[in-house]
Amino acid sequence: MTELLITGLHHDLTRKRSFVHFQWKNDPEKHLSLDVPFECTLERLPKEARKALEALSVNLHWRQLQRPHNMCNYSITTNQAERIRSTEGL
Repeated sequence: MTELLITGLHHDLTRKRSFVHFQWKNDPEKHLSLDVPFECTLERLPKEARKALEALSVNLHWRQLQRPHNMCNYSITTNQAERIRSTEGL
């Protein structure tokens, strides 16, 4: 199971928005920032952070991620790439 660490809380006073910042515990190079209620307090932050993650999860569950048509996926094998090209007409 992936563990995320809360690494920051940012308030944008000009836009009246607040963001919580996360970092993957097992991969510190990965970061994520999500909206939380404006002027969220440190006491409310864990609860609001969890709500923001749950909302993202629900949103991603119902959406199909798309990539640009010309983007290549380098993690696939040559045989898989050939099959993809033949079915997509590349």
